[in-house]
Amino acid sequence: MKPLVLQRINELIDGYKLSKNAFANKINMEQTTVNNQLIGKRSVSIDLILNILLAFPEISSEWLLRGKGNMLIEGSKDNAEKLREFTVIVDKDGYLKLKQ
Repeated sequence: MKPLVLQRINELIDGYKLSKNAFANKINMEQTTVNNQLIGKRSVSIDLILNILLAFPEISSEWLLRGKGNMLIEGSKDNAEKLREFTVIVDKDGYLKLKQ
């Protein structure tokens, strides 16, 4: 039986309808490394977990690591959709700003 964390990672991949290659690219890891962990050839690394949480900020770390609560942080999907409506610009003073 696969470790429960690994099951949740596969649930995440399926939920986002990503190929294993697209998933590896999204979390900025080598596909071979990710595949070896996903099939259980290697144990799940802390790098994999951290990269998932960085690439998918709407994913609950509590859910991913311990299976507690919902996969998505409440309200995060709405916030993620709203953020896509903005563009990051640099103002005349060199500060980053969001422009709608």
